[in-house]
Amino acid sequence: MSSPELGRRVRQQGADIDALYEISERIETKIDTLAGDTAQRFDTLDGDTTRRFDGIERELQQNRELLTQILQRLQG
Repeated sequence: MSSPELGRRVRQQGADIDALYEISERIETKIDTLAGDTAQRFDTLDGDTTRRFDGIERELQQNRELLTQILQRLQG
């Protein structure tokens, strides 16, 4: 293999390595973006679920109080 051919191959391999690093950086950026979006959606769902459960607990407490009042009236 001639020296110019060897130099050309080394340069091509260097360019290939640079291209792989660039692709890797793009993938990493996309993964970070996706992870951030996923975390944000999870936080939103968690907040919504917590509010709904809190609302259900308030309703149950109100129903307990109402049933207690009804039972007291029936017994009294």
